[in-house]
Amino acid sequence: MSTWRPDRILRILIFWITYLFVFSWLPLVRIVMDGDTYQWGTTHFGYLFHANTLSADALLLVLKSAMLAWMLCLGLRGAGALFRGFILIWNMVMTADVIYQVISNPGGFEFHGDTLGIHLNLGLSVIAVVAGMTLLTVYWIGWLSQSRAAPSPPAWAPRNRTLLTVFFLLLPIQFVLLRFGEPHGTTDAIGVFLTIAQCPLLATALYPWSNPESQS
Repeated sequence: MSTWRPDRILRILIFWITYLFVFSWLPLVRIVMDGDTYQWGTTHFGYLFHANTLSADALLLVLKSAMLAWMLCLGLRGAGALFRGFILIWNMVMTADVIYQVISNPGGFEFHGDTLGIHLNLGLSVIAVVAGMTLLTVYWIGWLSQSRAAPSPPAWAPRNRTLLTVFFLLLPIQFVLLRFGEPHGTTDAIGVFLTIAQCPLLATALYPWSNPESQS
């Protein structure tokens, strides 16, 4: 029996989740490993979250990182009903949040390129992207329910274990680079690069690779 693979639309949604994961995982790792030299902030429905250490606001990063990693696992290990409901709610809430921010603070999404005299308001573009992903999710769920039933979770292959091990082995390297390296220097840049690379690495580690034992 062949191993289940995510369809084309699901792959787009997985890419979307991985992209969002970067913006939670990177600041979380830097708050933990960089220390006071790193400042983070974001807004949700008009409320400002900010931190430079593990504080109450930083718990938002812990929650979002855990939820996005969980979504990656659900989506790449069968994409069952729990995943479909979760990603739909996530994208709907995100769309509502972006619309709220664009309406309440239109200037917050402006891009200024003074050298070329470019001034663009990206608010509508951001809404279009996020709302587009929500509509794509709705279409995918509807198409999936009409075309076939969700498969059972695929087997865990040796490649999955190897890649997931690499994901965790990078953490002490990141800690040394970010904590003991020069702030905003080369070591910081390498640490940031490794942290960003961990996001697609996690998705790759969770991908339903073929298990050689099941093919023998």
